[in-house]
Amino acid sequence: MKVKVTAGIVGILLAVLAFWLLYTPLPVVIIAAFSGKAALELLKSLSVKSRRLRFLAAFLGAAIPFFAAYSSQLFNSDAKRFMPLIVVGFILLFFIIMLSDFKRITWAHVLTSLAGGLLIPLAFSALILIRDFVPYSSGAPLEITKQWPLFWMIYGLFCCWITDIFAYFTGRITGGKHKMSPNVSPNKSWEGAVGGVIMAVLFNGALWLAFSKCGWFGEVVPPLPLVLGLSPVLSVLGTLGDLTFSAIKRQTGIKDFGKFFPGHGGSLDRFDSYLFVMPAVWAVLWLVYGA
Repeated sequence: MKVKVTAGIVGILLAVLAFWLLYTPLPVVIIAAFSGKAALELLKSLSVKSRRLRFLAAFLGAAIPFFAAYSSQLFNSDAKRFMPLIVVGFILLFFIIMLSDFKRITWAHVLTSLAGGLLIPLAFSALILIRDFVPYSSGAPLEITKQWPLFWMIYGLFCCWITDIFAYFTGRITGGKHKMSPNVSPNKSWEGAVGGVIMAVLFNGALWLAFSKCGWFGEVVPPLPLVLGLSPVLSVLGTLGDLTFSAIKRQTGIKDFGKFFPGHGGSLDRFDSYLFVMPAVWAVLWLVYGA
């Protein structure tokens, strides 16, 4: 328990530091580390033993967040025209590795590696895309404060954290008689899920009120109905992400994806719900405020 509590405190302090230094390379380095580790954890859990597939997935897992953060600074418009070809080249490389050792590397191994090396880091990169998102109106960029993307990042995290915390306590208080998916996650109940969703809406409403009263939104104040209406959707997505990776653990017979966080499990154990929620937040921002 002491190790678990210590790891939790270190994780919280690291998160606070990353938010404090939001526009420095530190958050990108942290996200890249978590992303690369998560890619390796997925491949290991699904018995992908090829060192070349693992290396390629881990490399892309760490590289994609850096690309999301710094591509506009490192590449001009002419260079970016080659990016689709580079992406296709990396995808083909997975299959070339399979063909080089087709008796041991299966089609399923390649698909798992593609998920670990592309889908997971793209989901992790959503945090960076939210941080760097510039809202537009009638084709022109809008003036925002640095706290505007911070709100959306905390908002998404609240949908994960608050839902999870209060789903647990609500389930305990009510007895959790109606199990959501007993074969995947025996402790999750519909009563807990409803309690978690309600509390996520209340907390995000309070978060919006705090940012609004302090003037931290600048000229672009998100409409409260959007904030409140999106919260239940994101809470459900977070639960879906949790259940999805719990199902993988049940199918593979493992307790945790790794030991990246002592006492808490691996990167995927800690960020399973975020991988579903954060891309959705970014997609909504693009839909509502995109150019």
